[in-house]
Amino acid sequence: MKLVYTDEAIDDLKRPREFIAVHNPSAAARIAIELAGKIELLPDFPKMGTPVEIAPVSDSIRDMVFGKYVVQYSVHASTIIIFRAWSDYVPLAGNLSCLSLRQTRMSTTSVACLK
Repeated sequence: MKLVYTDEAIDDLKRPREFIAVHNPSAAARIAIELAGKIELLPDFPKMGTPVEIAPVSDSIRDMVFGKYVVQYSVHASTIIIFRAWSDYVPLAGNLSCLSLRQTRMSTTSVACLK
């Protein structure tokens, strides 16, 4: 199964590392590697996240929680789409309508760019 990241998800995943690196570069690298490692588990365990109850289609969007981070994604036949990632759990309920595949520009990027 292939991982596909929206542009927003890529920005979301870079932002905490850049912020933390200002004060503690080694912690920033460690967190990025741990978060990337969790995301890389999704192709083998696509239902490891919790279904988002207010998703337009039942079980269509899931949240994977890792420490203070939440990764929101959807599972398809051969692809997992990473929509967003954020820290300190803040629901994206208001943004669910803009997460359709037709409305979201997507980038195919390796998680290695985060390390």
